[in-house]
Amino acid sequence: MKNAIIYARSSSHSQIENDSYRRQLNQCVGFAVAHNIKVKESFFDEAVSGTKSTDERPELTKAFLFANENNIKIILVENASRIARDVIASGLINNQARKA
Repeated sequence: MKNAIIYARSSSHSQIENDSYRRQLNQCVGFAVAHNIKVKESFFDEAVSGTKSTDERPELTKAFLFANENNIKIILVENASRIARDVIASGLINNQARKA
């Protein structure tokens, strides 16, 4: 069985109130179960824009550190927009994830 972590993000406080985190978590856990992946931890950045860098996302930074310390190669997200809203930010974050 492979190990993974979950990263979720809401871009505003209203998304938190609209159950964004629970929806993202449920989608990722469902995927993990369907693909025989064990989720070791989850991380959630509240009210953080998808245009922000890793340095401005404390939970994503913690996720990378946890993955590195625990030899985890898989980070599950609901969809690509949870990582970033633009191509440049997405590419930079993906590079950081690979390094971690």
